[in-house]
Amino acid sequence: MAGLAGAALTLRLDPDPALQGQLTDAFARMARTGQSPAGFFYEKSGPDQNYNFEVMLPEMADAWRQSGDPHLVRMAARYADWLGYNLLREPDGSGWLTNVASSSRTSTRFYDDVRPDPERTALASQFVPEVPALAAFLSAREDLAAARAAWAADPSPVPVLAKQDTSPRILTHALYGERHPLRADKDAAVAALPYLRSKRFEEIRGDDGQEFFFIRRPNLYLGGCFGTRRSSSFPRTGLSFLWHPVAGTIIQSLNDNSHACWATVFPGQRPDADGPMPVDLLGGDPYRLRFHTPDSSVVTDVRITGGQIRRSVQAVSAATEQIPIVVHPTDQVTFTDGTAAPYGGSATATADGFELRRGGGVVRFSWGTARPATFAVTSVSYLRDGRRRLHVLRVPHDGAIEVTITFDF
Repeated sequence: MAGLAGAALTLRLDPDPALQGQLTDAFARMARTGQSPAGFFYEKSGPDQNYNFEVMLPEMADAWRQSGDPHLVRMAARYADWLGYNLLREPDGSGWLTNVASSSRTSTRFYDDVRPDPERTALASQFVPEVPALAAFLSAREDLAAARAAWAADPSPVPVLAKQDTSPRILTHALYGERHPLRADKDAAVAALPYLRSKRFEEIRGDDGQEFFFIRRPNLYLGGCFGTRRSSSFPRTGLSFLWHPVAGTIIQSLNDNSHACWATVFPGQRPDADGPMPVDLLGGDPYRLRFHTPDSSVVTDVRITGGQIRRSVQAVSAATEQIPIVVHPTDQVTFTDGTAAPYGGSATATADGFELRRGGGVVRFSWGTARPATFAVTSVSYLRDGRRRLHVLRVPHDGAIEVTITFDF
């Protein structure tokens, strides 16, 4: 795409009708073969949040401003629709956590709501007048102006930029001026996100054996990535995130990480999520889905209602249930035996569940029988203030367990 942008600029400086025809064909070919029917742009082995949003989309904007080719606008609109299912809005407006489990090259786990300079996605704002849905995911004009004014007024020395913060793409931004959305337009685009405008849907997106599943119910939004996993070892399959309209993101399964993905883990840290995962989307009410490893060494049956997820696991030998949970500093986490799990620390208890209190509500995790369980902090934090921290719940079992997650808000 960067090459096509350069070709478009060259032909504006030195027109050639025959070459212009080839460029038009190239844009059409890119639209036909470079974007998944699911909505993402093709990467190493599927979607990738960083390369799609921070590289491909801005380069498309550059190419579009040079060429005016309508294929690029349609591609941006399809991608904005994909983002609407895969970026998870934190209810306090601080930013987005990503559905990173399926990312095939990088591990971008969040975006702040306002991203001051230097900012690799800024050039994508060129599309906003034509693709209003993109406004949800970019810095609002007023907020960016306030951040820049605060930077200018700060008397502290300006730190030297490291190599990764001096992207040549940022120079490209200056050619076109900025088209960041007004805050009102951004707010309208956020309100139109599928899981904010609706309390009930099932969305299934497929691509050559990969299946991306999203389900919204009044008290939850749940996603997963199933089916084939191509050459990359980064993606993690199975259930990948859990979000609540008041509590925000509760569970985020990481990619390229066997210690913080939502999974059933055999001894030796072998999670079922680190590989292909065939799935049967059974439907019904409660909605049911069943997924398993290719050899059926782990079979997981999930039932989803308006306020509860019930995950039943059958494994061929002893294993551990592993759930990565996003914890706020004001959360209260307590096992059913009374053991408190400290924010930023770790705890062990023999209990049949625990509860996480947040925002006047409770998320309850229950596994039926008292078992030794751990809740351990990781090095992963979120958003600019770093106050959200990823902790991992681990519950060993003998090969069979049913974990229920219930929302009481």
